Amino acid sequence: MKSVLIADDDQIFRQVVAKFLAERGFTVAIASDGMQASMMAIRNAPDAVVLDIRMPAGSGLEVLKRLRGSLKTSHVPVIVVSADLNGNLPLEAKQLGAELFLAKPIDLEDLYKKLCEVLHMAPAEQSKS
Repeated sequence: MKSVLIADDDQIFRQVVAKFLAERGFTVAIASDGMQASMMAIRNAPDAVVLDIRMPAGSGLEVLKRLRGSLKTSHVPVIVVSADLNGNLPLEAKQLGAELFLAKPIDLEDLYKKLCEVLHMAPAEQSKS
């Protein structure tokens, strides 16, 4: 069973995504701010991270830098999600090592398929656990 950390300050977003992914066989952990996300990811090394850009106690970009700087999480795929499409955020996230940048509101089925892609698993694999 693959594990995913969802880091977003929007409680409803976290709950909806966590429930959706858990129903598809993922083990899900949630973080509500940048510091918590960094600590949880480095401590637990999830298989993937879904990371918001705009969060208190450390932006998603700061979290991404920390994850890429840690031997334990440097390889963990990160999908950045944000409603903020201004400036160079998508490009900056990619340059810092994010696999994908998805604009909010996100399509949950699309997020699931993208997670399966970055984890090199077929979407049907979640039911085999």
